[in-house]
Amino acid sequence: MPPGGEGTDTAVEKGGTRSVLKKLGKAILFFLLFAVAIPLAIGYLHGVPAGAILSLIGSAILLQAAAPPIGLALGLEPPGIILIMACFALGMVLAITEVCESLSLSSRRVKNWIDNMEKKTRKYPQIQKYGPISCTFIAWIPGIGLYGTPVISWILRWKRILSTFFTVLGFTIASIFVLYFADNPEVLRGIFLLAGSIGVVIFAVSSMLSLAFAFTIPEISAALRNYRLMALSLLANFILVPLVALLIIRYTDLPEGYRIGLAIAAAAAGATFLLSLTNTVKGNTAPVGGLMVLPTVVTVVFMPLLLPFLLPGITLDIPAVTGYLVLLILIPLGLGLLARARYPDATTRYAPLTAKVSAVALGAVIAGFLGGNLRGFLGIFGTGAILAILVFLFVALLAGYLLGGPDQANRRVLALASGQRNLAAATVAATIPFWGDPGAIWSHPDAFWGDTNVIIMVVTTGLVGLILFTVLGKRLAKKGM
Repeated sequence: MPPGGEGTDTAVEKGGTRSVLKKLGKAILFFLLFAVAIPLAIGYLHGVPAGAILSLIGSAILLQAAAPPIGLALGLEPPGIILIMACFALGMVLAITEVCESLSLSSRRVKNWIDNMEKKTRKYPQIQKYGPISCTFIAWIPGIGLYGTPVISWILRWKRILSTFFTVLGFTIASIFVLYFADNPEVLRGIFLLAGSIGVVIFAVSSMLSLAFAFTIPEISAALRNYRLMALSLLANFILVPLVALLIIRYTDLPEGYRIGLAIAAAAAGATFLLSLTNTVKGNTAPVGGLMVLPTVVTVVFMPLLLPFLLPGITLDIPAVTGYLVLLILIPLGLGLLARARYPDATTRYAPLTAKVSAVALGAVIAGFLGGNLRGFLGIFGTGAILAILVFLFVALLAGYLLGGPDQANRRVLALASGQRNLAAATVAATIPFWGDPGAIWSHPDAFWGDTNVIIMVVTTGLVGLILFTVLGKRLAKKGM
């Protein structure tokens, strides 16, 4: 009988229970020996209380590589913490691997699936050769970490010894990383802010390229010839929306950073996600190219002039802000439009890639500045900032809707064009103080330079608007409004 035939399946069914129990017994033994007994023995030899060791192990079960700071709080020394984490990782990896093996013994479906996976991976010998090394990095991935890495290596049939070694190595390095930054929080904060700032640059450039690649020059020109709609868009974006923000800033008690962030969002026109939102609400896509390109270009000139009006207590270095907007917004947009005109096939092919890069970069911006100021992000929910954002977005949306005229499709697209802000330009303006001399860009009696609440407010406004307009737009489209 050939392997994988009926005889093999019958043997699996008959001998499954005993083999499964044996594998599960080995899993428990490996965990107790390496993850519990050896750390306890090491602690006993060094006079460390067993309760502290077991508490760290329990924390590692829940937090994985984020557990080392708990060890510091328990009074353990860093070398001992790292050694315990390494032992825990070894015991856990061996135990999980045995549990996975038991699945193939107890389930014919799982066994057949694993056999098929093994046949497929044989076609790619490089994956088998270098795959175990990747466990060093997979062990760092949130949501996968220590528990998912041995499962992945088992499914792909990587060499068990090598996979175990590199998984434990990656987990141990991650534990050292966390332990180091637990003692040096400012260094970690700096890394987060650096990642967020780099994300802003990538997000701005890729967003502009994605915008340029989405439309041809004739499409944009045709949209711009709708003079009435373009004029109404400029009126809504650069007069009415900033006035709404000014009223909120003047007559609410928002913290300084949130007021600045709202002002920047109000001054940044040229909705970054207008095309996808318009498709969602079944609006008129014909003028979208003009409604994105024209306000974006005007923003580069208008924002540095508008911000001092919205924030009278702040002196702004207009040439510096304009220079960053030209460098990261206007030039990529212009080059993208030029490339779209000269290489239409290539830009069409790469348009989805630029959109994906833009989305990933936006995630880096959120993660970077969230990690750099978690308290500020949580504080946004207790200061009235969310209510201010909702009022601002709703009035901005309503202004565009009322100016849209009798055509419902035009109303929808103009409402979205005024309500959704240009996240690319706004994030650039919000992070300028992180890139240069504080006094060279902003000057203010309270010295808000480096206040991550500004970028948190900008990003939150953009994301809340994206969610709100998607949900609200779908309902309005269904009702024919």
